Amino acid sequence: MILRVCYLFFLIIFTLNNLVGQVTLQVVDENNHPLAGAHVVSNADDKNRAQFSVTNFKGWVELNVKKNSIIKVSHVGFYDFIDTLKSSINRTIKLTPNSELINEFVVTATNGKTRSNEHLHQVKIINAKTIASKGAVTLKDALTNELNLNLSQDQFLGTGLTLNGLGGENIKILIDGVPVIGRLNGNIDLSQINLNNIEQIEIIEGPVSVDYGSNALGGVIHLISKKNIPKSKFVLNSFYESVGNYNIDGLLGLKHKNLNFGVFAGRNFFDGFNPNPFDVRFLLWKPKEQYFGKANVALNLNKSILKISSKVFREIIQSKGSPLAPFNETALDQYFTTYRIDNDFSFTKYINQNQKIEITSAYNLYKRTSQTFFKNLVTLAETENYNRDDEFKLIFSRGIYSFDNNNKFIRFKAGYHFNKEISEGERIESNIQSITDMAIFSTANFSFFNNKSLTFKPGLRYSYNSAFKSPLIPSINIKYDFPKNIIFRASYSKGFRAPSLKELYFVFVDINHNILGNKELKSESGNHFTGSVNLSIKNMHVKISGFHNSIKNQIQSVQKSILSDSQEYQFQNIAAFKSKGGSVNFAKNLKQLSVSVGGSYIGLNQNAEISSSNFICYHELQSNVSYDFTKYKTKAAVYFKNTGKQPFLYSEFSPSNNSELVKKGFIEAYNSLDASISFSIFKQKLNIVFFAKNLFNITNLNQNGTLNASAHSTNQSLIPSFWGRSFGAKLSYHMSKNK
Repeated sequence: MILRVCYLFFLIIFTLNNLVGQVTLQVVDENNHPLAGAHVVSNADDKNRAQFSVTNFKGWVELNVKKNSIIKVSHVGFYDFIDTLKSSINRTIKLTPNSELINEFVVTATNGKTRSNEHLHQVKIINAKTIASKGAVTLKDALTNELNLNLSQDQFLGTGLTLNGLGGENIKILIDGVPVIGRLNGNIDLSQINLNNIEQIEIIEGPVSVDYGSNALGGVIHLISKKNIPKSKFVLNSFYESVGNYNIDGLLGLKHKNLNFGVFAGRNFFDGFNPNPFDVRFLLWKPKEQYFGKANVALNLNKSILKISSKVFREIIQSKGSPLAPFNETALDQYFTTYRIDNDFSFTKYINQNQKIEITSAYNLYKRTSQTFFKNLVTLAETENYNRDDEFKLIFSRGIYSFDNNNKFIRFKAGYHFNKEISEGERIESNIQSITDMAIFSTANFSFFNNKSLTFKPGLRYSYNSAFKSPLIPSINIKYDFPKNIIFRASYSKGFRAPSLKELYFVFVDINHNILGNKELKSESGNHFTGSVNLSIKNMHVKISGFHNSIKNQIQSVQKSILSDSQEYQFQNIAAFKSKGGSVNFAKNLKQLSVSVGGSYIGLNQNAEISSSNFICYHELQSNVSYDFTKYKTKAAVYFKNTGKQPFLYSEFSPSNNSELVKKGFIEAYNSLDASISFSIFKQKLNIVFFAKNLFNITNLNQNGTLNASAHSTNQSLIPSFWGRSFGAKLSYHMSKNK
């Protein structure tokens, strides 16, 4: 009897000691802000099999664990936390930031957040602090002084860009993984993309066609929205620039249990600018007014995250004409109104610690309305001359399954891509056209050697295009980590791009433009190579990179004449296009001082003239210097860039051939210099930035028809590129509450 009682006693003690119970953990950062998406691994059952969980937006996670269970908590940008749970009492775990990784993780073309030094592509990151110190309101402002990026300006079509000599449809712009639509003359207007809710901008120079499709040949610019917010948050931003910019916007974020809700709205206003103060009606830089808003809801269900967002945007550009002869009593006025409605849905399911499924879908609408009025300047009465609408829709879906385990020899992902564009309007042939593109793709990371110093990533994309035959798109990426902090990267991708709806069918004619589609266009195809070496020595970083692009039948918008007042373009296939170049960048961090100096040399060979086979080269020089006055929470920064003489294409009528001949012209070199000082007061609740832009006071650039044309050549014109020197300030007030 005594033996039975003792046996029962020890059995109860053993059972209680190993009893599995529920414990709730909260994961926070050094400021006690909740960390959503932290990975928590524990050995929960009697066989010590691992259980995987993800913290919700409040930083909480519930675990079924036994006494003395070992847990591991990890989050990108922080050191891993490992401990033993000696009781079932709820507790808070504070992660320590890894200073080497802060703001240095990448999400573009990866299975998730990846440290920048582990990424197989060379990725340039513009973080929130840099965006703020530049006084950047739109994507145009953030990219102005970046190396290898050149911006072009049109007073009606907005700001376009080229990256390493490629631009237009060859550069893909994404916001949280969803492509931005609404290209005019091949370009997305960068001044329509607001940055006040953007955490960082990631730029991949070079082809990412396997991951993102045909129009990512030249690279990808990916904007990542801010996600981690406290229990409740309110932000109010105001902006003023001496040239006539007045902006205001606000953000409100709320949380209730696993539900995260946010609202963002604002207004940007530019009252126009003209270098000639005597012409008070016709303004070279047109008045512009933008209204925008966003509402988003996110729900965290332990291992699943569901997000829904809706964005609206409206822009009105006013173009008031000069009084008409002979009596100067009437004028021709134009109004261009742009509408954007973007509806996005995303779902992420963590199967376990190493596997997840991500699905992103969107329905986006872009509409541009052009109105022309005859205005009586005596009675102020207006008579509508014409009213035209152009509408473009995008139905988009992208799904990815990924297996990502750093302890395994192989990591891979596979996915699908669906993209349907629909265009409607009077200026579209037959009033409506559509193109559908469907694809499946896969990439795999193979790691070799014990320290995984060699990574090999092949990729393949198979697509179907409803208008053009699509080939298989292969890619290869290699990364090798040499000893002593030297990283080598190289990549190859085959290129393919089908013409877009606008390039095929769009006809855009007004008093300022004449942009013609071309149904005879052929698909682009080519080969793209990139390579880079990164060297880190203590606080000094050196990057040397190079690229080579070769494209057959490249589609370009060719200016019909540089002498005409009306900017007339037509989309054409250039017989052959090649670009090559290289860049060198040095960055040094000395406590509070950061210095970056870089230069690039790019050559373009646009085989527009039969006799021309040489590369026309131009250079860029860049230098950024910043100093943190840590004690006073103040930062001063200077951004400089020198852009060399750049080539462009135009056409002239040849009487001898009785046809239009495509020729090369050049835009003169120029320098740009911006400076800013930013600081925080009232316990960092109020952030203030004072800035000066375009200190060299650049306005119009000469556009010449020959390389050696002088400033007084008759074969030239002036293009408005900058509005001159300006000064301004931005104020941001932050108020948050944690629980």
